[in-house]
Amino acid sequence: MSERGKTLLLGLVLFFCLVFATMTLYVIANSGFTILTAISLLIVVMIGIGLLGAIRATPEEIAEAAKKREPPPPDSDEDGEGDESSKPGT
Repeated sequence: MSERGKTLLLGLVLFFCLVFATMTLYVIANSGFTILTAISLLIVVMIGIGLLGAIRATPEEIAEAAKKREPPPPDSDEDGEGDESSKPGT
């Protein structure tokens, strides 16, 4: 995705988050605080946290995090000792 596309998508998500938060606050002002408005506020906060992470992350940080998540090669195991069947005497 191009840089312009990422910026456009980020702006769209920011707009959605602000509109959703405004509607939630409007409902709280008119109808009072309920469990549904609490859930709505929780969703807005979760979207906002992800949005802040997306805004603050640089492309280099994202690429570095992706490299750290790469799975190990299929022929290696976690303890580094190899497969038990490949040991002599087993």
